[in-house]
Amino acid sequence: MENIHIVRWVNSVLKDENVEDFVDPRLLGDFDTNSAWKAVELAMACVDHTPNNRPTMNEVVMRLNDCLVKERARKEMKPKKLNGPVSRNPRY
Repeated sequence: MENIHIVRWVNSVLKDENVEDFVDPRLLGDFDTNSAWKAVELAMACVDHTPNNRPTMNEVVMRLNDCLVKERARKEMKPKKLNGPVSRNPRY
């Protein structure tokens, strides 16, 4: 396998515009695509060739926290699975 710098690899994959290529497959697609894109864009900003263009650590923390807040909100909105059998004749 050819040795390729990770930034070059990411840039080549970004051309396909498929964020799923960067997300852990064990998530089985259970993630917010917009948050994933924001995380990838943030990572790429962190390795910018010009140091002054890179985000500060405070910015990194704030932006990652924003992604986390959105992901938690998304998970809370998902219907929850019921444990056990569902009664067909519920009692009121």
